[in-house]
Amino acid sequence: RAGVSPIFYYGTNRALLVGINEYPDPADALQNCVNDLHDMQVVLQNDIHWQSDDSTINILTDTNATRDNVLGELSALVKSSNPWDLLVFFFSGHGSGEPADPQTQQYICTSENPPAWISVADLAGVLSGLTANGPANAFVFLDACHSGNFIGKAAGLINQDIRIKYLPLPQSLKDTAQGHLAFTADLKDLGADNIVVLSAAAGDEAAYDVGALSNGAFSYYLTQGLGLDHDTLLCQSVPQAPGNLDHNNWLASEEIYDFLFTNITAAFNQSPQLGDGSPGLEDLFLNQWVP
Repeated sequence: RAGVSPIFYYGTNRALLVGINEYPDPADALQNCVNDLHDMQVVLQNDIHWQSDDSTINILTDTNATRDNVLGELSALVKSSNPWDLLVFFFSGHGSGEPADPQTQQYICTSENPPAWISVADLAGVLSGLTANGPANAFVFLDACHSGNFIGKAAGLINQDIRIKYLPLPQSLKDTAQGHLAFTADLKDLGADNIVVLSAAAGDEAAYDVGALSNGAFSYYLTQGLGLDHDTLLCQSVPQAPGNLDHNNWLASEEIYDFLFTNITAAFNQSPQLGDGSPGLEDLFLNQWVP
């Protein structure tokens, strides 16, 4: 189960981190998604279990973060994963879809032109390969809107400091969509208990890119909860991480979610979501093992 076993049982750690500020239309640009990526990279690199020679952290930003590149790199990491390995997929950028329309899928918006984008069915299809060789573990972090009923294309800028991480669904993708697939719901449909998903917002909400934080709201509090000091870019020990609510040597996704939900909903109309296949069991993400 994802993270249920102690972290020292994890084999090789692999991550794909994606952050997109630049989209083909300059009006769609975001400000802080690459910052989000680098902050997550700092968190992972600070953990001793990500410092071994066989650990892999792959990065795709802006024009390199196309549909083909993201799915290709993620597929390669999945195929190389063995039982008890750990895979992290982190995405910060625009999302799209029309939750009010039951015939549309949800998408994370990659940077190619014309847009092909990655549906949640695409993402689930790749991650389903984690069970092929045994229960490798995956944590998926999605900092993107997946709502379609609150803005038009020109409304992506709320003010000069806060942008909505949403793009309207192109007709070309509307024509190929098959069935409504919410982010966490579809990944849970894999029937696996080795995948944990934390998403930035509910299906009918925006996710915010906040200039004053130099991050997306979700990514800011996610990395803060995992121990990152955003002023110094140094990480606290796991027991001292703000998201470690019981201050032990294990930081579980449920604790991170509680920290995210409390802090984000206090400041934004945005409700993070947690989905996993092991309700009632802790999913351990980071640890500081003390002999």
